[in-house]
Amino acid sequence: KKPVSFTEAIAVNGTPCPVHDRWGIPETIFRGTLDNVTEEGMRRFSRRMCGKRDILQAYEQIPPRPLADIREELKYLYVEIKKASPASALFNGWTQALISSNDRIFPTENLRAFWQGRCPITEIEAPHYPFYLWKQWNEIWKQ
Repeated sequence: KKPVSFTEAIAVNGTPCPVHDRWGIPETIFRGTLDNVTEEGMRRFSRRMCGKRDILQAYEQIPPRPLADIREELKYLYVEIKKASPASALFNGWTQALISSNDRIFPTENLRAFWQGRCPITEIEAPHYPFYLWKQWNEIWKQ
């Protein structure tokens, strides 16, 4: 089997250290989200993620996943993230990082702190969920 080769690897509003006080979501915030996987908690999360009412309304057209599935996924991710060392990122071939200036999930300053000096950074005016800006994946590469 031939290994996969990437020509572009773009990080969008995240880092390989998703739970990290300096380079990701601060641990107390992540734990707070994990502890509040309720209907109301997920509504608050979606509002922060989407930022604007029209984006939230479009996002809410997607059928929601069961809360039990979301809770199980977040718990699993948290355990696995805590096992890994921030220095042992699985992939170091990032070619660009997109950072939303209005991200209310990952602190923008944490994203900047991680990506600075690792790859080119493009800041965009958008919330954490910026995918409404593009119709096709190749539009992201042209940022």
